[in-house]
Amino acid sequence: NADRVIEEVLIGEGLAPGRIVELEAGLTGTFAAASSATADVIYEWQGKNVDSLTWERLIQVTKTNIGTTNVTETYSGRHSPALFGGLLSQNLCRVPFLLRLIIQCNEASEGQGLTNNSSYVKVIYQPD
Repeated sequence: NADRVIEEVLIGEGLAPGRIVELEAGLTGTFAAASSATADVIYEWQGKNVDSLTWERLIQVTKTNIGTTNVTETYSGRHSPALFGGLLSQNLCRVPFLLRLIIQCNEASEGQGLTNNSSYVKVIYQPD
């Protein structure tokens, strides 16, 4: 039941810092249990400003009795300030930012996951 980071990437490295105007993502992950048919896996895509301490949840999904067959899931979403009262979030509103995939499993040493190379992030931002 502990969070395990599958992948973490820095988005916007080398760009001038700025405020996110719109964030679009198509994030795909593949999940399975190592050997159990009854393992439950929770996966979550998260993001945060580089200088923030708090990760913001983009999506969280529970897969019950996931089994050992790979299950591929895609999160697609578009976030803009208009959808969040003027800000994506105080913890996720700046470029560059960190994006990560975490999983949690209710059985020891069972949860497995990976990000797929078809994943993408598109950011429109206003430099400072």
